[in-house]
Amino acid sequence: MRGTHFLRYCIIGVTNTAICFSVIFLLTDFFDVDYVIGNGAGYGIGLAVSFILNKYGNFRSRGNLGREIVLFLGSFAAAYALNLAVLIAAVRLIGLNGTLSQVVSGACYTIAFYFLMKGIAFKETMPSDS
Repeated sequence: MRGTHFLRYCIIGVTNTAICFSVIFLLTDFFDVDYVIGNGAGYGIGLAVSFILNKYGNFRSRGNLGREIVLFLGSFAAAYALNLAVLIAAVRLIGLNGTLSQVVSGACYTIAFYFLMKGIAFKETMPSDS
């Protein structure tokens, strides 16, 4: 079915975001870990959860794990770079307020990361229900 991967991708995104923030708040609020360390740990775990759920649950990839980790991280870096570029352009060049700029740049990141995963990171062994 068309669109199935994108819907699962969105559900996975909500899940890993919830896990990410749970780790951050657990570490910083309950274990008194420095906020920078807590943030890094939360985002690291969220990214790992995203990789695992997308590789095995969404795209059902059977590709080389090491290769796909590298391609996934590269895809993430490219999508995040786009996010920052759109955010900065929206605020500085277009003059949008910060909140709306975050929404616009976040939407660009979400769509770009999906297509980068689908077209690059997990392309080799994707099932045909794209």
